Amino acid sequence: MKRSLSRILGSLLLTITICFGTSIVTFAAENDSNVALGVEENSASNVETMSDTYGDYDTEEVSPNGKVTLYPTLNKYVGMSRTFFLSTMNIYSNDDPSGTIDVWVYKPDGKLLKYFTIGGYERKDFKFTLPPSGRYTVDIKSNINERINVTAGWTK
Repeated sequence: MKRSLSRILGSLLLTITICFGTSIVTFAAENDSNVALGVEENSASNVETMSDTYGDYDTEEVSPNGKVTLYPTLNKYVGMSRTFFLSTMNIYSNDDPSGTIDVWVYKPDGKLLKYFTIGGYERKDFKFTLPPSGRYTVDIKSNINERINVTAGWTK
């Protein structure tokens, strides 16, 4: 009798714990929680795998010392985190361009998510916990004297 009661109570406790944990994750994702924490991951490769994106990526050409705005979209997702990527490529020259590009990433509600700098031929990845889904704004200011192709989006 005691053994059956302890099994039933144990099963009930496990079920409540699982339901509670799922509810918290669902609530945070649905309410576009502000618990997004950025962790930079430098990528050795600048090659794009667009089939792995979670939403619409955006790409533009930045004029020498120019500015451009990208609008990548993060679709609704299941899980705890997604990775934002930004890659740059000098497509008009074989030279490695000198200088940096300033990047500001804004959440769908307009709040700043991340600021960073990147080179003219590089890729950076940032992992965020529970980033809100929606259309992001990425402001880019080039400090490079060459035209640079810039691509931004979301992956796993």
